[in-house]
Amino acid sequence: MRITTLLFCSILMVGCASHNTQIYGKIDQDNKTVTVPPGSKGLKGYLKKLLSQNGWELVVYRGASVAEVELSEKTKMQQYDTFHSKYRLIVSSWQYDICFNLSPAIHYDISFINNP
Repeated sequence: MRITTLLFCSILMVGCASHNTQIYGKIDQDNKTVTVPPGSKGLKGYLKKLLSQNGWELVVYRGASVAEVELSEKTKMQQYDTFHSKYRLIVSSWQYDICFNLSPAIHYDISFINNP
């Protein structure tokens, strides 16, 4: 009976917590510039504050992609984003269920991308 109660209480405290981290490269500590999305609510605001406190220069996203067309004998078209930083931060979240402890199950997707 005690083990069942302990197991049930553990499930209630943890809820649906889990994580999955994938690392594909190293961060260049000599170029700590990152393009961030506008806004400061929730996790996005917390991450921006944490980056700023750790010496990162934050650049708010400046707008849409740029398309260039070169008309000559051979037509050439290029499209690229207008990032002015080494990295970019993308943060999204959505609620999809209710956990065992009756709190909402929120899925966070955080990407830290090296700009070409």
